[in-house]
Amino acid sequence: VFLTLFLFSRSVRKSLLSRHATIVDDQRAPFVNGIMVSEDWVLTLGSRANDILQSTNPNGFRVKVGKKGYRHIARTFVHPLIQYGTEYNVALLRLQYSKRNPEQSCIITSKQYSVLTSIFKHILITTRVKGKTKFPKLKTRRGRISKSCTEKNLICATIKKPKRPLILVDGSPVYLGHNGDYRLAGLGVNIPAEKDYKYDFIPLWTVSDWMQSVLDEYNAKCHLNPRGIDVCSDLELPTLKDMESKIRRPEQH
Repeated sequence: VFLTLFLFSRSVRKSLLSRHATIVDDQRAPFVNGIMVSEDWVLTLGSRANDILQSTNPNGFRVKVGKKGYRHIARTFVHPLIQYGTEYNVALLRLQYSKRNPEQSCIITSKQYSVLTSIFKHILITTRVKGKTKFPKLKTRRGRISKSCTEKNLICATIKKPKRPLILVDGSPVYLGHNGDYRLAGLGVNIPAEKDYKYDFIPLWTVSDWMQSVLDEYNAKCHLNPRGIDVCSDLELPTLKDMESKIRRPEQH
């Protein structure tokens, strides 16, 4: 029974790691993490998007998917409401060419999160950890849901202290689940306190509608030419005005 559980756990870890995305600079140094949300799309932190936008060429930033090779970035989309709070601090990266990736995790809803966290307090993240090699190793780390967020509307967790310091948790995906059924819940956004290893994560249910709108519109109106450059007809993406109207509370009289 122990061997069966061990093999199953290793299979789950391998699956989650294969979906992890690491954006690296022109020196192949890790810059920020992300998650493959579709075969050719990465979700990452919007606050890192300006640097990526300025270097979307073969000599700039690239994406390492899981433990495999690198892919170039074709275009970057930043959430229109990024100025309204950390819960909107995300960006989508469209990768240049298609390679098969495993099926991706489902993003849980706010209601599912409330139900699951009332039963299970443990979470799992994929992140980069310092090791003996030059390039930080991709690992899974366990943690526990915490109530002490630095900001409201975020997911908070305490990660078990590692033998070596965690690095680059920014953009690291966090999963919630039990017995191998893990659902994508958020992206890491804060550097922890030196002693307690408490982190904040952006809840992805706040941006899932925007994300799906961008993917659907781009996939319907764009294609990559033989040089890997995306060619698009007029994109009708969610605007700042559109999204402001959705989050604006009705006036009280």
